[in-house]
Amino acid sequence: MFALPRSGLVLFGCLLFVASIAYSLPLSSPTFARRQLAMESLSQPFTIQINGKPVAPVDPKAANVVPAQLGSEAATFELKNGRLVSGDWILGRNLTEDRSMAPKQVSWFKEGTQSATRLHQVTAFEEGGEHKLKVGGGSLIAQDGDIFVDLFGGEEAIAALQLQFEE
Repeated sequence: MFALPRSGLVLFGCLLFVASIAYSLPLSSPTFARRQLAMESLSQPFTIQINGKPVAPVDPKAANVVPAQLGSEAATFELKNGRLVSGDWILGRNLTEDRSMAPKQVSWFKEGTQSATRLHQVTAFEEGGEHKLKVGGGSLIAQDGDIFVDLFGGEEAIAALQLQFEE
């Protein structure tokens, strides 16, 4: 029979303990959802609402970079390879934003432009039966109709994805 030295037994026992804790982590746990089920793409189009108001589409004739806002009409998005795409536009945070701890501006970037290539990654995850987004590691919030990312989770905004089902 194979014999382990005393220190080997202790290490083996610790590994078994950690494995049993990880195995018992419920699938609905926010920790499990964020770490294990983060998705860079979603197969269905969706809209985004923050505090019950939709993210408005960008004017197709707008400049190459436009701050995102809430509105009465909802933009329809697809999450493709970590990018929020709506038509010829991408919604996101610029990688070259200021390094302060303030909420970060979310903008529309015209696809195919240089600025559209320098955006933070967007991931979706499921929590409590709902899909949620992380934009560069933070959650979407709204201030005076403008859209930002809160990096610390201190704001009480509720951002929800409304999946669009084909009829």
